[in-house]
Amino acid sequence: MLLASNARERSCFPVFLTASDFAAAFQITERATRKAFECAASGRLWRGEALPVVALPGQRGGKGGAVWGIVLDKCSPALRAKLEAVHPAFKGPFNAPLNRALQPWQFEEQIARLNAIQSILATEKRSTAREIAYRQAAAQPHVINGKIGYNAENTLRDWVRTFEAKGAAGLMPAQRKDRGEKRVLITQAWDGAIDLADDSRAKLAQALNEKARSMIANDGTSNREVIRICERWLVCACLDAGSQLSRAQLGPVCALNQKWAGQFDHYRLLHAKTKDHKDWQDYAVPRIGRALPDRPVDVLIGDVHYVDIAVAEGKAPVRARLIAWMDAASHFIWVTPVFLGKGQGVRQEDVAESLSQVALCPHGGIPLEYYLDNGSEYAALSEAMARLSVAAHMQFSVTLARLQTH
Repeated sequence: MLLASNARERSCFPVFLTASDFAAAFQITERATRKAFECAASGRLWRGEALPVVALPGQRGGKGGAVWGIVLDKCSPALRAKLEAVHPAFKGPFNAPLNRALQPWQFEEQIARLNAIQSILATEKRSTAREIAYRQAAAQPHVINGKIGYNAENTLRDWVRTFEAKGAAGLMPAQRKDRGEKRVLITQAWDGAIDLADDSRAKLAQALNEKARSMIANDGTSNREVIRICERWLVCACLDAGSQLSRAQLGPVCALNQKWAGQFDHYRLLHAKTKDHKDWQDYAVPRIGRALPDRPVDVLIGDVHYVDIAVAEGKAPVRARLIAWMDAASHFIWVTPVFLGKGQGVRQEDVAESLSQVALCPHGGIPLEYYLDNGSEYAALSEAMARLSVAAHMQFSVTLARLQTH
């Protein structure tokens, strides 16, 4: 397999050749190739050539757990010519990835480390210029985890030694082998001090978590009360499981904290759904969110509102209504009052007169879209906007708000 230390930056980093490809190129067994690589790692020649071998990143096996490979960029011209003559594919680009998945943050960190030592590598080893380069690089600020920081001089020296021994692939940060796994059963204090077997620890931690989940999901118990009850339960459970510690010693060992209790907070949604429907609807059910339009009078919202003011005109009662329009971008509101007698309602002519005031207002105009309810007073507006779209060669529309039933 041909290996590149970074698939996105192959032109900047060395390319590696594994033992299987080297064996296929020179028609020898992989066992003989691995032996030749081990000899080359100790400084001996192979067929009169010094093989530039390094330990491949992300590979394990063989003596000491290392898997050796050749840095093609450091091969002598004669050896490179032999490889190209025996295996013409070596002339092309090396695109094969590592045999493990690498995360983007690893590539970013590798590039950041290489950039940090680039000026140091440009100087000669054990020279005064290199010492000056170390100090200058250590004084150069860098963005580390979103904050401005500095690389220690000892850290830079370690990176340079790693690069000279393994190439740019050695600068690739390793992933944790236990990534994604829970490394603390209950708390660090309890894990470190309790004198129980591993299987007993796991059973106690599982039972404790189930007790806390049950209290929160069924009763909505507060974190403070969950911690108090679970601490007492854990002390008794440890004694029953065979712990040799006294009850006084188990008190601080079994102490729980808000961080431990906070891991069960999402079970409060289950309690709200099953026991408090109002709280569930108020806080858990998502609502529709609408962003403001980019420009004024892009969207105009219209509605008719009742006015709780008694108006008397002679013996017949008079009702007042407000035809209101609001610009969705600026929230500017236009209001037109309408006075109605017995048996009268808001007509399309009233809506047209109110819209004319919006269109002629310096803060208004003709909107591109109306957002209205399904009232009969707006019935002619959709047809009018369709005719306006044809006449003005622009898109005008009317959106009716509909009541959704469940």
